[in-house]
Amino acid sequence: MARVQFLEKVGLPSRHQRIYDEIAVSRGGLQRNFKALLNSPMATSKMAILGGYVRCETPPRGKALAVLAATREIDGDYLWTVNRRQAKVVS
Repeated sequence: MARVQFLEKVGLPSRHQRIYDEIAVSRGGLQRNFKALLNSPMATSKMAILGGYVRCETPPRGKALAVLAATREIDGDYLWTVNRRQAKVVS
């Protein structure tokens, strides 16, 4: 059982439903991680903005560095392995 609820749009107060919509439009839907984060709608909104910047506006080298640094920090062995090759290409 999940420790936090995975919220759907109907489970949010009406004033926060636009956050759900904005994320869904920009990413083609909402993944479970965002549905969990929506328990704190304003923090989720800020994280989505930061994520959009990193995904869409950061040059490839910066993006690769950000992914690998964050992955290594959380001991994400799988993510490290799948992103390492791409990081070598852009370096």
